[in-house]
Amino acid sequence: MNTNQDGPGKNGYPAAYPAESGDTEDVGIFGDARWDPSDGGSAAAGPEGDAASRALVELANAKMPFGKYAGRYLVDLPESYVLWFKQKGWPEGDLGEKLRAMEEIKVNGLEGLVRSFIRR
Repeated sequence: MNTNQDGPGKNGYPAAYPAESGDTEDVGIFGDARWDPSDGGSAAAGPEGDAASRALVELANAKMPFGKYAGRYLVDLPESYVLWFKQKGWPEGDLGEKLRAMEEIKVNGLEGLVRSFIRR
């Protein structure tokens, strides 16, 4: 049952949503500006958004410093190798933090998103 007094818009969403109400401002579902990767900016306001963006780019461009896969981007490591580290124990420091993050990315199938931030 639709209780929206404005009536349904396209795809059954309330017409009050900016994309359907004629408002041309590009906003996300929470009313914030959408991130445009072409301008290198961040949708998140303030330094936290910029720090998160920089951390994602740094993670995407991180390479394995040792072992069988030395020189490979972390995102290109086999999932079984990352899970082996999880089982045996993460390396100390920055590499361990990045491998933990990469494990979450791989388990959730987000490698393609991360690869889009690699500077080749």
